[in-house]
Amino acid sequence: MENKAKVYFVKLNELEKIRSVLPQFEGKLGLKCHFGEEGNDAFVSADLIKQIASMVNYPPMLETTVLYRGSRSNASSHNEVARKHGFDFADIDIFDGEEGDNSLEIEMSRENKNGEAKTYFLGKNLENYDSLLVISHFKGHIAAGFGGAIKNLSMGLAARRGKLDMHAGVKHQVTENECTICGTCIKNCPV
Repeated sequence: MENKAKVYFVKLNELEKIRSVLPQFEGKLGLKCHFGEEGNDAFVSADLIKQIASMVNYPPMLETTVLYRGSRSNASSHNEVARKHGFDFADIDIFDGEEGDNSLEIEMSRENKNGEAKTYFLGKNLENYDSLLVISHFKGHIAAGFGGAIKNLSMGLAARRGKLDMHAGVKHQVTENECTICGTCIKNCPV
């Protein structure tokens, strides 16, 4: 595989070490990070992101909308959440558009399935960037287990259509004998 990405792990109390590993980014740089959910603090803090962003002249911070209902399901309210969480020091590009429908189609072969081609749907504005600086935190996902950078890049770069494709194998169901008719599933799942 050509052009393998370099991945670095830096402890939060050693941010100055980042200067020694940052490459010379060519072209337009985007800083991919996660702004967190409304009322949640499970994300790299805006103060730490700001320190890192200052080392590369405050590039636009990149994120996409989410698939589920909530305050990050459209670009306008996602921006509001980001600003509330302190991400107010650089431009923000929710790069799959207001409703998550602006996608860039990328076709790639898959080595694990006899080289067949698969189309991936990423946020359209990603094509405006030549390089990405990705800052991730440790996180979990009900279908994928634990991750960080991989989830930040897979789900985090995908437009709504790409997220739907990644979740296509997830089938929601109700275990009738355990259901308490609380309504939580109805409030959170459009189907």
